[in-house]
Amino acid sequence: AKGETCCMEGLRSKDFVLAAFAHARELPSVSDRCKAFYHLYQFVRYTWDPTSFELETREVQEDVSLVSLEQSTLAHDCGRFPDEIFGAHAARVKSLFGYSPLINS
Repeated sequence: AKGETCCMEGLRSKDFVLAAFAHARELPSVSDRCKAFYHLYQFVRYTWDPTSFELETREVQEDVSLVSLEQSTLAHDCGRFPDEIFGAHAARVKSLFGYSPLINS
């Protein structure tokens, strides 16, 4: 599947992003978190696996029904985005990684 392509040593783009989600909580400020995620975006997008940013439509559960949601394969694979650690900058950081603006985390 797109975005699940194994790269060097079996690491996928989502492995980097999920590790960054966990590590970001330890950074002292929102500014530091935004900088770290911007650098991660640059690395994944331009060096590691640009295909993980391709848009894909998948059926997702929302409340009691399934809806079609278009976002990057990376966003689909990583699941919920931790808006709370980015404060007012969450929407902008989410958009870098291809999360749909139509869904709240």
